Amino acid sequence: MPVPIFRRRTALCALGIVGLTGTAQAYSVEAEVTSLLQGYSLSTADALSTSVSRRRVTNYLALRIDDISLGPRPRSDEPLLRNELAAAIELRIDADFGDYLCSIGRVTLSSALTCLDRGSGGVRTDPELANYRPELLFAYVEGRRLFGWLTLRLGRQLTWDLLDLRGLDGAQVSLHTPLHLRIDAWGGLSQNGALSIDPSLYVLDGTSRAPTRSPDDPRQQYRALQPTVGVSASVVGLRDLQARLSYRRTWSETADAALPGCPLGQRCAPAWGQIEDRIAGTVHGRLLDGKLQAWTALRYDLLSARVDDAQASLRTTFSAVPSASSSAPSGAPERTATRHALSADYRYSVPTWDGDAIWNVFGADPYHHAQLRYDGGRTLRPRNGPSPARQQREIVWSARGWGRVWIDRARPVSGSLDPDPATLTSQLAYGGDVSLLLRWATSHIRVDGFFDDGFGGLRGGGDVAGRWALHYDTVSLEGRALYTYWADRMHENNHSHGVALQAGVRWAFIRGALIHVLIEDSIDRFSSSQVRLLATLDLSYALGPQSGARSTPGFLPAGFGDAPLSSPLPGLLP
Repeated sequence: MPVPIFRRRTALCALGIVGLTGTAQAYSVEAEVTSLLQGYSLSTADALSTSVSRRRVTNYLALRIDDISLGPRPRSDEPLLRNELAAAIELRIDADFGDYLCSIGRVTLSSALTCLDRGSGGVRTDPELANYRPELLFAYVEGRRLFGWLTLRLGRQLTWDLLDLRGLDGAQVSLHTPLHLRIDAWGGLSQNGALSIDPSLYVLDGTSRAPTRSPDDPRQQYRALQPTVGVSASVVGLRDLQARLSYRRTWSETADAALPGCPLGQRCAPAWGQIEDRIAGTVHGRLLDGKLQAWTALRYDLLSARVDDAQASLRTTFSAVPSASSSAPSGAPERTATRHALSADYRYSVPTWDGDAIWNVFGADPYHHAQLRYDGGRTLRPRNGPSPARQQREIVWSARGWGRVWIDRARPVSGSLDPDPATLTSQLAYGGDVSLLLRWATSHIRVDGFFDDGFGGLRGGGDVAGRWALHYDTVSLEGRALYTYWADRMHENNHSHGVALQAGVRWAFIRGALIHVLIEDSIDRFSSSQVRLLATLDLSYALGPQSGARSTPGFLPAGFGDAPLSSPLPGLLP
């Protein structure tokens, strides 16, 4: 039976909904815990190349509750079609224990970089690196398909599409119409890093801290409130067409109205200002039963009065069936149809920033990117008898070529002191890569090669990586060898060959628990050794009517946020 975690009164108060009847019951509860432990060393960029050790522990804790019925449930074994209550919360704690958190410096010019008191000339590093506070990634309560046409979400949440990913503290309302049209509206405060629980991932580009003031100074502009509103219309429920048109505007309160340039002692800056004003649209279409697909997206920035992001993609897939051969020996692998895919992609992008950022003045040059890609694959399975997944073999290959052009609108012409705004210069880069993968059961081996040249320098190399599953797929060994060469075209002596080695082990010691340990080292012309240790503990456990550890034999579907359905693991605890 469903576990009665939420009762009707609690659920109705959380959403402020009146008129629904029945008992609210929690039907699906999932908890996820992930711990990442890292230990590695870095070399400073000065001539002495001092090694600085770093140690980090990152923990994720997530809880999701779904399928709580706010009315009579037609059948307990079917998902709800309307009047569903859900909630979700995820926390992250990122702690640093390396000795680099102290103020660092040199006692003399020739001495090694070490901890040095700020009174003796040490430089403080912890405003950027110290992060012992918990971050609330999201926490919301959601009523889905209420009355069959309304979805309401309250709390800390994410809004995203093909071009944007933003964090919002507020509310989002979705209206579902019978005409395959959904209207979304949202409003609240943009997550700008001002709160101690704010993650920095969703902050607008260009928002920074004044280095002459302390991080908690109320005159820091990044700490100002940033109300944001938005609306979108989406085409939904159609197999061959998806489309979305959205608009978003964000304001910011002026933290310090007495800005440079104001008359002495006066607050001449406006109290509020717009820092974001954008219109965006995306379209995805399918033709020939999905054999031909196209995507396109466009975003217009109203503050800078220009298109700042445009994307277009075209992809086609087809299969080639091998001819039957009666002369093949018994037991030889049977070749299935070969899969092919061709894709062409284009992107135009101009950096746009927070409306307060000075980067809008000198960091707004566009670039064009185009690429062609081919992917292929084939599955090999035994010709006679049953063919379980463990006996199948798969080979996958790919090749890609790309080109990129940067446009500089403010580069001075030769011999001129002032840049000519009408003069455009361009820089070209190009490259490509190839890949070959052979997979059997949960083991695989992969070979890659890559090369690029032009603006930004020369880079090339290749690597071989593999994973070998042992003991009923509960233990696997993995390794990787990487070779690279790079050269800076603008500095003749700035080039290097490099070799990196990795080794690791994965162990599913009980059902629902997986530990992954990886160690790596790299050697190049500028560093004799750069050791790094990474450990991950992944736990997947479901609560509710089908509670228990969730994992399956093998490592491809085991944990890492997927929470697959439970099934017996040979040799492990029941």
